[in-house]
Amino acid sequence: DENPQYFQRVKRPITVQDIRNKASNGDYNTVVAIERDITLLQANALNGFGDGSVEHTAARSLADVFGKLKLLLADINTSGHHGKKRRKLE
Repeated sequence: DENPQYFQRVKRPITVQDIRNKASNGDYNTVVAIERDITLLQANALNGFGDGSVEHTAARSLADVFGKLKLLLADINTSGHHGKKRRKLE
């Protein structure tokens, strides 16, 4: 392991593959449930590898993309215009 202390620092490990598997298996019933796991992934990367690490930067990027998608979906659901882009994703 590159960081043998990871499992000492992280009490509830989760990986991107774990999230992917849960999504594929239909284990997420709400957006909040997947958001909780993405937040856990980001916190674990920070605690296990440190701020600015490749792992934390990647997890933060995933959380940012998820947040933007969540806003887009909220706009689509509230506007009723599935083909109309209301927010610019950057």
